[in-house]
Amino acid sequence: MNQLSEKTDPDLRDPIRYIRFFLVRNFGSILTILALLLIIFASDSLRTVFFRPSNLVFVLRQLSIYLLVSCGLTFVILSGGIDISVGSTLSFAAMTAAVTVGTRGHPLGLGILLGLTAGIAVGALNGVLISWMTIPPFIVTIATFSIFRGAAFLLSNGASVRVSVDGWDWLGKATLFGIPVCFFAALLIYVPAWILLNKTTFGKHIYAIGENPQAADFSGINVSKVRRIAYLLSGFSAGMAGVIAASRLSSVVPTSGYDYEIDALAAIVIGGTSIRGGSGRLSGTFFGCVIITVLASALMILTINSYWRFVIKGVVILVGVAIEFYRYRRKSGRAAALN
Repeated sequence: MNQLSEKTDPDLRDPIRYIRFFLVRNFGSILTILALLLIIFASDSLRTVFFRPSNLVFVLRQLSIYLLVSCGLTFVILSGGIDISVGSTLSFAAMTAAVTVGTRGHPLGLGILLGLTAGIAVGALNGVLISWMTIPPFIVTIATFSIFRGAAFLLSNGASVRVSVDGWDWLGKATLFGIPVCFFAALLIYVPAWILLNKTTFGKHIYAIGENPQAADFSGINVSKVRRIAYLLSGFSAGMAGVIAASRLSSVVPTSGYDYEIDALAAIVIGGTSIRGGSGRLSGTFFGCVIITVLASALMILTINSYWRFVIKGVVILVGVAIEFYRYRRKSGRAAALN
């Protein structure tokens, strides 16, 4: 089993040891967040705007979307796969919910349910094509990326969909004790996902498959089934993100999920999850999402050209992958020396 799996976690009944272990394991991400905050504090204008209550609420709302999309995608990447279609899944789910409620006039609950179902359907399709037809994950999810991005446009005929039903914006805009409701909703997905990955047999199977699928198969693990569930989780979490993203807007557009696959991948890589699979953690993904959200907010406050934001995201991903590759080579070198 991978060294970052549940077996290496200290007992939660020893909080001091666990906190120390948590801080050491996430040292890089925590240091990056502190560096970003130091930069924000160093600028009077940036500090003033960033720490306004309204901006902090906005940051938490954006963090909720990143966390949901990245949470499910982490399972896929840990299992040795990739899902390029999460942004399109978000768009498709958001537009499904908006059309159901705003255009067709169906109840709000049905719109939310169909939005989630749309996300699950995309995840199920990806899982079936990859596990049963043995088509490479990159090819399958590139195809579904295009299919469901187009489906989002077809649902609305390429136009925005206005939703004026009472309660539509509650999930996306309401706050509880000053904290956005959508952030609590994201935690309701994240916490069970963390438990599933770190405290169950399924989580151990995810790591085992990502580390060596052939060995996992020989040991009796149903590799196809585990991978299907991983893609199902990715579709569900992206669908939930789509419903929340749609509820933040009174007029939903088919491009609402644009670029989220890049942001989610950046957050996961920054969080220390290996793109090779078998190594990583959801706590790292959480910190990666915080870094991406804080960075995006700071760039927006500073009115940095949006084109530069794409460049910065690309550099962040490249640096993260380079660090992961360096760690992999060092680990491989140590293993070879021991042998």
